[in-house]
Amino acid sequence: MIGLFVVYYDDISACLDFYGKLGMSFARERHGSGPEHYAAALAGGVVFELYPAGKRGATGRIRLGVTVRRDEIDFTLEAGHHVLRDPEGRAVDIRVIDQREDWIEDWPGAQPRIGTSRHRSMPTTTGRIPALPPETDSQE
Repeated sequence: MIGLFVVYYDDISACLDFYGKLGMSFARERHGSGPEHYAAALAGGVVFELYPAGKRGATGRIRLGVTVRRDEIDFTLEAGHHVLRDPEGRAVDIRVIDQREDWIEDWPGAQPRIGTSRHRSMPTTTGRIPALPPETDSQE
């Protein structure tokens, strides 16, 4: 089981806003003399951390997948599967559900546990991150 997922970003502020709109609450952290970064505790004990890229550079091509309740996100998305881009262009698979019971459905290989009561509700607005066009490679 994965317990920690760290991604390095050039524009942490924009990414905090994006993932916050997906219902993730981040806490500012610093370990010893390390860089200030942000961590969100997700369901199942997984910790998602956003670090400043610094001299190492941003994390390259990855694809994240999350399951969220529609009433806990700040994007106008209907229930179902959506693919958005984070502010730095990484694909984010978003499975929007109407209620908790819907989590056990059709995402092959996924652990349907991301997105729980730790997530905060935010007023709904229109998401400004465009969905990927249908012809985009789904295995990105």
